[in-house]
Amino acid sequence: MIVVARDLAVALSKVAGVEVVTKRYFNEFAVRLPKDAASVVEALAARGVIAGVPFSRLGAGFDDHLLVAATETTSAADIQTFAA
Repeated sequence: MIVVARDLAVALSKVAGVEVVTKRYFNEFAVRLPKDAASVVEALAARGVIAGVPFSRLGAGFDDHLLVAATETTSAADIQTFAA
């Protein structure tokens, strides 16, 4: 699973304005986005992508952070769609 999470982290780190903030992880990690994470989750959901959990659901102060996960069921196509 860590290989899939690494592939997702690498793909997301190549997106302009996205920073992977969790340096050590297993299958979940946090990213900082250039905009509000909740709006990104909604936009991706409209495209059929379950993007993760915006930190704003857990408390105030990290509206631009998103918790994402990748498991053995995450395909290369899933990663490509997420990072597009």
